[in-house]
Amino acid sequence: MFKKLTFMAAIFLWSCSKSPFGNPNVYLERATIVGEMGMNRDTATAVDIVLVYDPELLKQVITLTANDYFLKKNQLMKDNPNLINAVSFEMVPGQVIPDTAITLSKLNAEGAIIFANYTTPGDHRRVLGRQQTVLIRLGEADFTILPEN
Repeated sequence: MFKKLTFMAAIFLWSCSKSPFGNPNVYLERATIVGEMGMNRDTATAVDIVLVYDPELLKQVITLTANDYFLKKNQLMKDNPNLINAVSFEMVPGQVIPDTAITLSKLNAEGAIIFANYTTPGDHRRVLGRQQTVLIRLGEADFTILPEN
């Protein structure tokens, strides 16, 4: 009887969330990045997928423009070593990075933001939802995010 109840409880927990160990806000597992020809005025472009594990820090990070983020990135990481991490890429026009694994440093991330360091005016930031995979298309003046699933 006890085994049956334990099994049923495990099924219930699994059905309520992706993980029985918590209810993560971020499900991102994989990303594909496409640098279109002519992207960012034919300039190499830094792209960071930033994972934030603290709700208060997330409120701060989602207000940053990409320019502000890249200027403050090193200090932000030093000041919050267990609360934030970034998966970083350096893209050139025409480059494609297919199906890259995104590894969270903790079980439950509060949010994920993508920043692209464009030379054109704009925020150049996108807050991700609950998608597991994304396609990031780096265009001439900005980038777009398309869910792959």
